[in-house]
Amino acid sequence: MELSKKVLGVLSEEGISAEELGLMVDRAAITSLRGCNRRYFHWLFRLSGDKLEDMQLAQLVELGDGEESMNEPHENCGGGGCRECGWTGLVVRKFTAPVY
Repeated sequence: MELSKKVLGVLSEEGISAEELGLMVDRAAITSLRGCNRRYFHWLFRLSGDKLEDMQLAQLVELGDGEESMNEPHENCGGGGCRECGWTGLVVRKFTAPVY
């Protein structure tokens, strides 16, 4: 299986071996979350043929404690994905909407 540059970075940062990744992908269920097509517990994968293009955590990181929410690019990584945002490049911003 061919791995994208992003996936290689995630594996390195998370300490996941090639063997472990192979098991995760082989045992992953079909899904359709955030452009990914496989899910293994808390990991999402996007496979295209024999190439693993993306790998990210399923749960988005939440910031704030308001009643309303919106997804926005993670400022610290510029939306590229990092360990802090679960490799998604996104965070859920919680806020309280003003009452008019």
